[in-house]
Amino acid sequence: MVSGINLSDKRVDKLIRNSGFNPSEFKLYYSPIKMIWVDLVLLVFVSGIIFMIYEKVIELIIYLPAYLVIIYLLGAKLNNTIAVKNEFILIVNPNFPFTKLLIYNIKDINSIEVKHSPLRFLLWGFFISTGNNINIRSMGTNKKYYCTSLELNAYDENFTKLDLDDLITHLQRLGIYKM
Repeated sequence: MVSGINLSDKRVDKLIRNSGFNPSEFKLYYSPIKMIWVDLVLLVFVSGIIFMIYEKVIELIIYLPAYLVIIYLLGAKLNNTIAVKNEFILIVNPNFPFTKLLIYNIKDINSIEVKHSPLRFLLWGFFISTGNNINIRSMGTNKKYYCTSLELNAYDENFTKLDLDDLITHLQRLGIYKM
């Protein structure tokens, strides 16, 4: 974790609790939208410096509200938290307007793949630096869930307690991870 930062999302715990499960029984692999806002603060700081240097850029500020809405909507859609227990996998998105909680029974899952989108660089302009996604193959269907703020292991430099590598290890122990 970076400097003691351990980002989580209490809204995820609340959604799990409201669905009849106990969040403490699951390993929660958070993909918090807060990561995007940290990057956005950096944008505002850098933009302030640029605005002071180039007065012409100030004319572009009228587009900032639309840009912020787009950043939020992309971040809200692409940040799903994964909750894993021996019997169930939950896909949780607490972000409005995409709020959802999907329940998969481990017995019904054929395989799970963790991938990185080849087009993830297109999201960099919206402060989404990874294109991590989970592909769940279950009962003849293949569903893709993005978890863009869930990072690969960065040698204790992550923003969340559990990372993508921890999730892969957990799925391997359950026998459903496909390389």
